[in-house]
Formats: sequence, structure tokens, C-alpha cells
Amino acid sequence: MTRAIDHAAFLRTILEAPDDDAPRVVYADFLEEHGEAERAELIRIQCELERVTDGEPRRSRLQAREQELLQRHQVAWKNQLPQRDGVDWLTFRRGFVAQVRFNDASAFLDHASEIFEATPVRHISLHRLDSDKAAALAKSPYLAGVRVLDLDDGNRIGNAGLEALAASPHLAGLEVLKVRSNYIGPAGVRALAASPYMRNLIYIDLYRNEIYEEGVRSLAESSGMRRLMWLDLDRTQADPGGAIALAASPYLANLRRLYLSSNSIGDVGAKALADSAYLRRLRILHLVNNAIGDPGAIALANSPIISELVVWYLRENYIGDAGARALAASPYLKHLTELWIGENRIGEGGEALRERFNGRVRAWG
Repeated sequence: MTRAIDHAAFLRTILEAPDDDAPRVVYADFLEEHGEAERAELIRIQCELERVTDGEPRRSRLQAREQELLQRHQVAWKNQLPQRDGVDWLTFRRGFVAQVRFNDASAFLDHASEIFEATPVRHISLHRLDSDKAAALAKSPYLAGVRVLDLDDGNRIGNAGLEALAASPHLAGLEVLKVRSNYIGPAGVRALAASPYMRNLIYIDLYRNEIYEEGVRSLAESSGMRRLMWLDLDRTQADPGGAIALAASPYLANLRRLYLSSNSIGDVGAKALADSAYLRRLRILHLVNNAIGDPGAIALANSPIISELVVWYLRENYIGDAGARALAASPYLKHLTELWIGENRIGEGGEALRERFNGRVRAWG
């Protein structure tokens, strides 16, 4: 009984300070002293991985040991948590399950108290939500600790659902919002952009929602988007006006990843992006299937906005030899490791691309 009380006391301390590694490391010491050395090791390793950068040699060693421990023990460790219908325990982070999937809104509303008192949940995925269920979800105080809200799969929250979430003070700490294919239009995005509770977002995924220029412009003109680093607007009916709005936004200067594929920005939109004084920190840029021809490609090739690019998708456009030669001659593509430019209209200009990039980038996928 005493040991169970000790576990509960440690857990309460961790839940009260979920961003602090110190209580977790102290708990790891307790676990090791009581015969749970491998769980203690996972906590220490995952806390350390949060501080180790990708380039450090020890990262791969830590990750290998992390995977070994999880493969051997994660099922048993997850089984120590409450087992409820419609609730799936997913990913460990910093030694505890931090990601939970709820198979419908009822599973969340019925079991949230147990789930959020059992482990420091930071990432939730929900399924089968409509606008009414999204509104009920938005009222839950348990959202206060959530940093990632994933509504990508099998949901139809629509404008009303996103408006309800955007109005929830419980989501003031949210950093990642994924609402792919949710029947959202300009009105929902307008509410998101205007919300005083969505100012910590660093990642928004709006893939396959018909938000048009109006919705894109709402985001671009919102001072609440200053922290945004990842914006997915693939298949959102964005047109040249949307690209112009993005390019002119001082609030999107922190963007590292911009996805605009399968829209219709054309050469006008491409030129606007090229002229942007703000989009200078992009690392990944997707412009597949956007009716971009040589004028747009030439403008981009001569623009500082591509100077930090590592990955660039330009497939399925109308780029010809002139555009290909301009890209090959660009003084800004010093960091590029992947250039995807297949399914264009490139003939002899391809030789210039091969000479510049062959062996360093994947130019023909």
C-alpha cells in the first residue's frame, strides 16, 4: 500500500508540472530503487532525447536503446493504465504515454478524467466528430494540458465546430492543430485567425478544406499567427490572391514549412512569393500542381526566399527549359538536398539541372 501511495504522489507531482523534467528524473530514481530499472531508463533516455539535437552522435545510440526498451515493455506499461472502450494509448514521451486516441467524442467525454489523471497527456486524436460534438469537446477543461489536437481522420466538424474550438479558453496552450478534410470554409478559418486563444500555434494543417483566398487571407492578416512555423494549405482552393496575402504577411516570418500544392496560384502567385520580404526562413516548400510556368520559376529562382530551402517540390507544373535553366543557375539554392521537378515541360534544360544538382538532389521524382 505504501509503495502505491508513493507512486501516486510522484504522479501528482509530474501532472502538476508536466513540462518539468526534474520530477520525472526523481521518479526514475525511485523506480530504479524498487526494481523497475528499465522503466527508469526509458524516462531518463526520453528526457535526454528532448535536449539532444539531430546532429549529435549520441542521438542515434539513445534512440536505438529507446526503441529496444519500448519493443520489449511498452505493451505491459500501457496495460498498467486504465483500459477503456474507445481509448487507445499511443506514444511515450519523456517516459510516459503522452498521446491518446479517442475513437469518438463519447469516449473522451466519458473517460477524460481517468485518462488525464493517469498520465501527462499532451497529444490527443479524436474520430467521428461533427460540429455538435466538437462544441461539446471545446467545453472540456481537460483540454488545458493538450498541446496537439489531431482531428484529421474521419471528422466533419465544419465551420461551426472550428468556431467552437477557436472560442475555447481551454485551448490557449495549443501548439498543433490538425483539421484535414473537415468541411471547413472561410468562416471557420476566420474564427481561428481571430481567436485570442490560438496564439501559441506553431503548426496548422488545413489540407483539403475549401477555404479559398478569403480563408488564406484571414490567416495571413492575423497577428495571432506570429509563432507559426508549419502551415499546410494543400488543396484549399488557394489562388493567386491567397499567395499574394501570404507573401505580404509580416506575421508569417517564422514559417519554416509551407505547403501550397494542388492549388492555382500560377505565375502571379509564384512571383508574389518570390517578392516576399518575409518568407525568408522557409526550409520546405511544396508548390506541386499550381500551373506555374517559366515566369514563376524564374522569379523564384532569383528570390532570397529559397536561400534556406532544403526540400522543394515543383512537380506537375508548366515549367520548361527557361525555368529549368534559371533554377540550375540560381545563386540561392546552396542548401537544397531534394528538388522534385518531374512532370513539367522540361527538355534540354534538364541537362543544366543534372549538371548542377545530380548526386546532390533528387531532381526527377
